[in-house]
Amino acid sequence: MNIAQARQFLKEENVPEWLYCFGGLGGGECYGIEPSLIGWHVYFSERGSRRSVKEHESEEDAVKDFLTRIDRGLFWLEKRHLSRT
Repeated sequence: MNIAQARQFLKEENVPEWLYCFGGLGGGECYGIEPSLIGWHVYFSERGSRRSVKEHESEEDAVKDFLTRIDRGLFWLEKRHLSRT
């Protein structure tokens, strides 16, 4: 899967847009993916900084990592929400 396909997938799956960003730091805490000098960076954006940065040579590997992180984040949010109800 490439970036364009990932965008479409996230939209179709109704993943909240605030949870991810493409091509730079988001406006808050979110999972990000962007091109780098050697390939792709995948990270968590927090307080204007990139955290847990991983470099990937291929776009496909980067997208897999990006979507996995988003999936884990959604699981955590759902679990946290359910424990409060």
